[in-house]
Amino acid sequence: MATNFGDARLEEFKLLSELARVPSFNEPPSRERTYRRDLVAYLIDSRYVNDLVKDALTSGESDMARTRILYELFSGQEVRLTITHRGRVRLSELSQQLKIGRIREPMGVLIDGRHIDNDLQMAIYLASADAPLSIVFSDMNGMKAINDTFSHAAGDAALRAYFDAIASAVQNQGEAYRRGGDEVVTLLPAKDAAAAENLFEAVCRMTSSEPIRHGEETLPHLSLSVGIVTVRGVGSDSAASILERADKEMYRAKQETRTDPRPSAIAIEGDARVRIHR
Repeated sequence: MATNFGDARLEEFKLLSELARVPSFNEPPSRERTYRRDLVAYLIDSRYVNDLVKDALTSGESDMARTRILYELFSGQEVRLTITHRGRVRLSELSQQLKIGRIREPMGVLIDGRHIDNDLQMAIYLASADAPLSIVFSDMNGMKAINDTFSHAAGDAALRAYFDAIASAVQNQGEAYRRGGDEVVTLLPAKDAAAAENLFEAVCRMTSSEPIRHGEETLPHLSLSVGIVTVRGVGSDSAASILERADKEMYRAKQETRTDPRPSAIAIEGDARVRIHR
């Protein structure tokens, strides 16, 4: 998974989200963090962190405090940073700005998978113990058989029904991305594994409840394989490795669907059971 830390807004979002998770944050004088000092100076000047104007009695005191903290910052001293209310508003604005211009996949139902990189990183930065992030990797079972038995147009009709079911279940609770073919990644902020499972149980019911009509043909009931991983903030694993873990859980679920007719299955990281839905 490619990163896009060249976008200054994403760097700003990352630092502000770190500050939003903790009451205060020490910017240590390490080489690894040197690239962020200009950004920290900008955040201070913009009053997104350390509101020196509010804390000072006079404008002169504010200027002196600013000079002192910038000297400490650029001389490699440890600087304590605290996000302000203005900074929290800026964090919300950045979240919206970084999502402007996203496009939909060709059927117009799900978000195009090229946007998953930034959006997953942002969602991980905002996750916490109180507001965990669930990543769901799903795949439709038997897609090749539908294409081979009926037609690719029939396969597209099945895909549309599958995408519509996910979009309907997830609306206003998360965002779903078509990663390629029939693979879908869904990000569910502030949802633990149980909540994510409940949402995708609804998807399983929707895809299996009604046969799909394509012209004069009736297609088989759809089923899917689902893998769920939940994170509670930034850890040692990268966004790419977290996505790989969700993919691995999806394949664990798929191993339990190789019967006729194929059921849906949901596997959750850390739970040896695989839930079967017929």
